[in-house]
Amino acid sequence: MTRYSSRRDTRTKFTYMSPILLVKVNTFKKIGVMADKQRGRPPKGNKGLFTKDLRLLMYGFGDEPDPAPDTVNVMEELVNDYITEMCLKASKVAKDRKVTVDDFKFILRNDPKKLARVEELLFMEKDIKTARKTFDVNEIEN
Repeated sequence: MTRYSSRRDTRTKFTYMSPILLVKVNTFKKIGVMADKQRGRPPKGNKGLFTKDLRLLMYGFGDEPDPAPDTVNVMEELVNDYITEMCLKASKVAKDRKVTVDDFKFILRNDPKKLARVEELLFMEKDIKTARKTFDVNEIEN
């Protein structure tokens, strides 16, 4: 095998040495670009979606009443990245079918605290629905 002095020479020689490998490399590059777009910064449309809630959460956890905008932006970026990553993992678990709550539970199976919180929120949602139904029935009777 011949060694080359620069990286560009290696790429040039590699592409001429094997056209089949060139196709494979280009395919992996495209997949890598798509993955970078999915894992990169969220589109501009999502910016500011959680700002108000994050400010309140940060204050609730001991930050200043009016946190610095840069700090809130970093936190928002982290939240968006986490949500995006979880959704991508759930879609990989779901494969060809629709993503369900069970897919998210499957992803969180190794984190008992998060899984318990998800199950608690689902239980509370069901409880609130039944309470609303009974309230609506009582309202109709009066």
